[in-house]
Amino acid sequence: MKANTQLWWGLRIMIALVWLMVSVIVISAQSADTSPVTTSDRQTAEVADLAEVKFDLIDPTQGWVATRTHLFSAGFEGGDWKEITPSALALPIAEAKFVSPEKGWVIGLKREPTLTSAEVFTTSDGGSSWTNQGNGLQAELTKSETPLASEVKSDLRSDGSGWVLFKHATSSNFSMGSLFYTADWGRNWELRSAASSERFVFANPLVGYQLSAHGSELMMTRDGAKTWQSVPIKLSAGLQDADIRVDLPQQTKKGWLVMPVYVYQDEVLTQTYLFESRDEGLSWEQNKTSLEPKQEL
Repeated sequence: MKANTQLWWGLRIMIALVWLMVSVIVISAQSADTSPVTTSDRQTAEVADLAEVKFDLIDPTQGWVATRTHLFSAGFEGGDWKEITPSALALPIAEAKFVSPEKGWVIGLKREPTLTSAEVFTTSDGGSSWTNQGNGLQAELTKSETPLASEVKSDLRSDGSGWVLFKHATSSNFSMGSLFYTADWGRNWELRSAASSERFVFANPLVGYQLSAHGSELMMTRDGAKTWQSVPIKLSAGLQDADIRVDLPQQTKKGWLVMPVYVYQDEVLTQTYLFESRDEGLSWEQNKTSLEPKQEL
């Protein structure tokens, strides 16, 4: 019965998200004349709005949807939704994140040939009002001597701390990025070291994990991204030379870390293993259970 209930909720949420995204695209087009984004920015973002819709759940009953120019909140119980775009937003939305029903972040970004413009907004009332956190991030980006791409990854928290990673505009053969840290809701930022431009997550302000280029290794920091070290992964006999790819660790209810490791042969996933750590990622042990290799977790 419990499994059926979870499946039913999952279907309801997926249907609501699809419906909401379609509605957002329609409303975004209808409200173009009243958008706070400038005309030139809107012209370049119109097509991107259709392809770059982001969405996520805040909890099982509500979520949000963001296009390049608009941000909406939605309640799945009654299907109600409303626009909560920051009124002072002047740049296309590169990142949006609600860390609780009340607290959220929006990062606007526009990359030009010689300058990357950025702005940060935060809310503590579910998007009813937003605080412009000033030009702290813009000031740090201006110091960068490396061209940045428009791709942004983040780990933003409800305590006002957060990490934002900007991918360098380099060849696809390289995976490099610039990582910035804030402890005051985005008003001030500090450049830290990044192991790559891949996905990352922090357990606290000091301990964090990031995938290496192409996901072949897991990198770890214990000093707030000042330095990074490779996490050793010891596979069972016969797999030491295998083509492996890892994913970011997740914390269990017991406080342990669990990390999936995927084994490929000729670009085909052949096996999935779980590794566990009970010392914040310093050491990892392979779980005796082997999972079906049908797809990555």
